[in-house]
Amino acid sequence: MPTTNHPLLPGYTMPDTVLEQARAALRTHAPDLPELTPAALASRRGICLVPNVRGEVSKLEITLISTPGRTIKINAWHAPDIRDLDRRWPHNHRWASMRSIALHHDSSAAYSAELWRFADDGALTMQPYTQLPGGDHTMAHHEFHEVVATDAVLWTVLLGDASVPGNWGVADPETGQYHDNSTLSPDPNFSTRFAELNPHWKTAGSNSLLA
Repeated sequence: MPTTNHPLLPGYTMPDTVLEQARAALRTHAPDLPELTPAALASRRGICLVPNVRGEVSKLEITLISTPGRTIKINAWHAPDIRDLDRRWPHNHRWASMRSIALHHDSSAAYSAELWRFADDGALTMQPYTQLPGGDHTMAHHEFHEVVATDAVLWTVLLGDASVPGNWGVADPETGQYHDNSTLSPDPNFSTRFAELNPHWKTAGSNSLLA
């Protein structure tokens, strides 16, 4: 039976198999949310393309809900989310913890990432990991990562809990320093590329699909 593809943004769709798996994950982990429908997806609200420093689309991101208490997204990973062509800039997230559940859409899909942590002596340590279909990966606020390679398109459901004061930033493996996102942006042209890719995006008000 042919796969139904639901329109998201020009050139980007969600296969019906992904929609059904995402719905199942949401029924388990966010049963209070309204059901995700093709009509909601067609509205484009909360859907954006996230660029990397090479100008590629690293991921398509669908924000279902984003509040100080929780954030839920569906991501489609297309390319690495690198912020510098010459060095690593792993980032953490604004949530106390973040869980990423990979859907079973394409058995060849995956992304390779690096997980960075500050050791007790202050040194940064790195552990590579791979997210595969069916994988379930959790990160704490004090951990940093960077997706460095992708295979096919991996769809994930992201579950972020309460936001942490100070939000998020990047770790510098060369100096061992942490930089808050408000004081250092490794990719100073990110906002310009994001705006070019997402002319529909609101600069004020809600960009949450189900809120």
